[in-house]
Amino acid sequence: MWSRKTFGNTAKEIRKCQQQMKELMELEPTLDVVERMKATDARMEELERREEVYWHQHSRQDWIASGDKNTSFFHQKAKQREQRNRVQCIKNEAGTIFEDEDEIADCFADYFDNLFRSNLGGETDPVVNLVENMVSDDMAAMLAAPFRRDEVLFALSQMHPNKAPGPDGMNALFYQSFWNIIGEDVIDKVLLFLNNIDDIGAVNHTHLVLIPKKQHCESPVDFRPISLCNVLYKLVSKVLANRMKNVLPDVIHESQSSFVPGRLITDNVLVAYECFHFLRKKKTGKKGFLGLKLDMSKAYDRVEWRFLEKMMLKLGFPRGYVQLVMKCVSSATFSVLVNGQPSRRFTPSRGLRQGDPLSPFLFVLCAEGLSTLLRDAKKKKLIHGVKIGRRVSPISHLFFADDSLLFIRATEEEVDNVLDVLSIYEAASGQKLNMEKSEMSYSRNLELEKINTLQMKLAFKAVEGHDKYLGLPTYIGSSKKRVFQAIQDRVWKKLKGWKGKYLSQAGREVLLKAVAQAIPTYAMQCFRIPKSILDGIEKMCRSFFWGQQNNEKKMAWVAWEKMFLPKKEGGLGIRNFEVFNRALLAKQAWRLLSMPESLMARVLKGKYFPSRNLLDATINSSASFTWRSICSAKTFC
Repeated sequence: MWSRKTFGNTAKEIRKCQQQMKELMELEPTLDVVERMKATDARMEELERREEVYWHQHSRQDWIASGDKNTSFFHQKAKQREQRNRVQCIKNEAGTIFEDEDEIADCFADYFDNLFRSNLGGETDPVVNLVENMVSDDMAAMLAAPFRRDEVLFALSQMHPNKAPGPDGMNALFYQSFWNIIGEDVIDKVLLFLNNIDDIGAVNHTHLVLIPKKQHCESPVDFRPISLCNVLYKLVSKVLANRMKNVLPDVIHESQSSFVPGRLITDNVLVAYECFHFLRKKKTGKKGFLGLKLDMSKAYDRVEWRFLEKMMLKLGFPRGYVQLVMKCVSSATFSVLVNGQPSRRFTPSRGLRQGDPLSPFLFVLCAEGLSTLLRDAKKKKLIHGVKIGRRVSPISHLFFADDSLLFIRATEEEVDNVLDVLSIYEAASGQKLNMEKSEMSYSRNLELEKINTLQMKLAFKAVEGHDKYLGLPTYIGSSKKRVFQAIQDRVWKKLKGWKGKYLSQAGREVLLKAVAQAIPTYAMQCFRIPKSILDGIEKMCRSFFWGQQNNEKKMAWVAWEKMFLPKKEGGLGIRNFEVFNRALLAKQAWRLLSMPESLMARVLKGKYFPSRNLLDATINSSASFTWRSICSAKTFC
């Protein structure tokens, strides 16, 4: 290991310094002895700093800001991570079990080599021919302009300093710390790559680290491959991504919310909730509707490069920019990290890397192909979407990266048409629909016989309502406490597993703010959480902060209400959950006022206040829980 060869065994050196200090303290305190004690003390401080940085990075606790240093907490977390991620044995597709580390590495390499191997049998034209040129001349000029030095520097500033390093062993912290020494050389090298003068393949080797998807993993399919790229490559990729995301709002249809500036995940959640609320409440009428929740198997890993390139060119991206992006994608080589050791090297011919800054934006461009097919089918009246209000345009699909929702009429013809669209998209893009995880929900006016017929044709799992969409419930009935109890359970699980005895008071404060209080935030943006749930979470946080274990009682030295005050006023800036919930909902109301052309604003306005202002809107008896939640906070706008 480079660290061990360069710095030696730090723990052993610290013990050696401690022994030297002990011996010096027993001697007569002459001038020479005092100087040696100072030198030993300085050496110990440096070694302890290195040890602290090592365990901080090894524990992968990114929320650490201040409070705890090299304590047992980080040692415990590092050991837990190592035990959880260690692969003892693996079973290949033939059922053979491997226990030798070299054989395990070969098994993973064979699996991912096959997964990233292209299937060139698909026809891209049926999709690409429908795509329109969306990149204007000004956008194309911006994308094709010479790359600047300040773009490279800005890309470096965006990188997290302590993320796992690539094959070169260096993370962004090294470049950021020694930029005054290596900065000019790095910028010159990155610009050579960006200007197609040097071959980027030289720095584009990637380690695939394996993240377990479940507790007991048996085969390679149970692991998620995350790519660890070199910082030099990431700088090139980030500069390209920064330019691309400036044009995405004008290129990507409003039905796609992920990775597009100005659009939020909550936009999709609120629109989807209104659609499912409509399906749930529709109990009469001849026309029934279906909600299809699609699951794409290994979505990033199956993207065909040929389809991606043609999509970018047809959308209007400059050819030179497209060629540079495709070089970044196609010049990659892989080695799988198994228990810290890389496997044999192999070269992919399809797929996008999870961990490459470009990949999320490129996947969104691919998904635009499916969106184009669905919009074309809707235009030709092959599918109709769901119309949730008189003044709301029919909604046929909602995308968030690879999370896809489709809404169609509950007829055999529309089901056949949707399956044809999905088949064309699969053949062109390389995507593969996972029938076992895809689900079909339905409006309540459909007869059981028709539901069974449509379910057999789709081969999806039929459910009365999807449990969750993007991590939040799709329907909330009368028992709101039961629905949101899961949030309280998640907070309790975190607090219980943190082993508070390893943390100081300052460490508990940082952890409480950065993690425990962050868990309910996502749901708070869309729903007004019951007060009993918020009080329960607050009680758990209070007990954890004061160091209570199990049922024991600890002295609370300050009233909890004073903790809500800012630090400059004598508090700790801990959140008041009820007030924070109202503030987040008020932010949604403000988005309705400030962004009236967004899909979410148009849907809610068309359904609830078509001829009024938001502040004058009322709540009718059939209103959804999300709309009631937003209305409860609109007075704060």
